Amino acid sequence: MEKLQFEIEISAKLCTRSTQITGYFFLDNELLGKYSFDTSGNHIFAGEYELEEGQHRIGFTLNNKTSVDTIVDESGNIIDDTLITLEKIQIDGIDVTDLFIKTGTFINSENIQIPVIRNIGINGSYGMDFDIPYYEWLLSKV
Repeated sequence: MEKLQFEIEISAKLCTRSTQITGYFFLDNELLGKYSFDTSGNHIFAGEYELEEGQHRIGFTLNNKTSVDTIVDESGNIIDDTLITLEKIQIDGIDVTDLFIKTGTFINSENIQIPVIRNIGINGSYGMDFDIPYYEWLLSKV
């Protein structure tokens, strides 16, 4: 078992919204916390968890973005869009944001995987797999 501290910070830029953008933070299949934005701003989740040896997944979801959250011109070009931005993710006080973007994956509602990017505008689950022992895994990634 290994005890680790986690911190995830996201921000939202809303171009137009009649309802809230919502989602949740997760570790493996456990819900850690919910977030909602009805205006642009930041949300931070932080917590400490004891994990067994093996592979784990940390991340967050974007749940209810709709077509009204993207403004397009008459040719279909995006003029403005509602986005969630991954500002920071730390595991045990170490910033792994770049590693999350480099090795993380996005899984949409049809179970299609694509690489993670910093600015997120599609409903789905954004996460990164990591191993316990954590520091051995981290050293293998640098």
